[in-house]
Amino acid sequence: MCWEFHRENQISLEDICTWWASSPPTATRSSPPPAAACVSADKALIKRARKLSAQARDPAPHYQHSEIGYNYRLSNLLAAVGRGQLQVLSERVRRKREVFQYYADTLGDPSTGSGHRLPGITLMPEAPWGRATRWLTCITVDPQAFGADREAIRVALEDANIESRPLWKPMHLQPVFQDCEAVGGSVAEALFRDGLCLPSGTAMTEADLARVAAVVRGVGTRRHGDTEMG
Repeated sequence: MCWEFHRENQISLEDICTWWASSPPTATRSSPPPAAACVSADKALIKRARKLSAQARDPAPHYQHSEIGYNYRLSNLLAAVGRGQLQVLSERVRRKREVFQYYADTLGDPSTGSGHRLPGITLMPEAPWGRATRWLTCITVDPQAFGADREAIRVALEDANIESRPLWKPMHLQPVFQDCEAVGGSVAEALFRDGLCLPSGTAMTEADLARVAAVVRGVGTRRHGDTEMG
């Protein structure tokens, strides 16, 4: 999710822009359940979006559907909660970016040139055309360079009672789709194999972040013969 587009790349409101938000602890906005907001200057597009979100029911006294619709509407109460949280959105994004920067400075990020560089650990760079929310800080791990794979880091964090998760498993690798045709997918497979989502909640303290970083660095240090990395 991108927080800001540079002016020359802003999406025109002549089209429709969809903003998606989910509700885990890492989420920037937490109105449950996962929600989306559609914004457009085109009244016809908004009218159609509203129809599709309300099961695409035709204007008839009986239930009639000429096209497939969905049931994605939020209740009024949940919509009100989400609207209220928009007032602190900038603060949430600021803290998310601080969390990312802490990991970048501590674990090292080749795109920033700062921090204690850990061989084989890469954080997601920021595109030159925008400013990211840093909703979730993720790393990729090169096992040969780091000396351990992402699963070793995940298990070490789990042993320290710190939750982390692999990046999302690609849909074509899900058992439910095992008999379906897949085109491509090697990039997604590599990210799932090597990627790890680090704790990124806005309520995390500096001590919390330091504890996570220490475990990650500790795995690398042990695998490199107790030699300080950096």
